[in-house]
Amino acid sequence: MTLLNEWASQSRTELEAQGFTVTMPEQEGRCTSVNIDSDKVIGTICFWEPNQFEFQFNSPKTGDVLALVSVELSNVASVSECLKEVMSKIRP
Repeated sequence: MTLLNEWASQSRTELEAQGFTVTMPEQEGRCTSVNIDSDKVIGTICFWEPNQFEFQFNSPKTGDVLALVSVELSNVASVSECLKEVMSKIRP
C-alpha cells in the first residue's frame, strides 16, 4: 500500500462528510492517484515513489486550474496538512 492509499483510507470518511466524492482510479504506470471532487472543485492527488506528491484542483465550471502544487511528503499527517493548506488558498 502506498502512502497515498494509506492516507485516502484514513481520510475518506472525513472528506465525504465535507461533501467530497473520493475515488481511486486504477493505477497507471508508476503513479497512484486519488480523485477528490465536490461541487466547488475537481481535484486529483498523484503520488510517485518514494515521496513525491502533486495536488491539482480545477474549477468544475470553467476547468481553470485553481491550485497546482508539487511537494515531497513523508507521512499521512503531512499529506493531510498539505491538502488543508492547498484548499485554504482556493477561491472557487
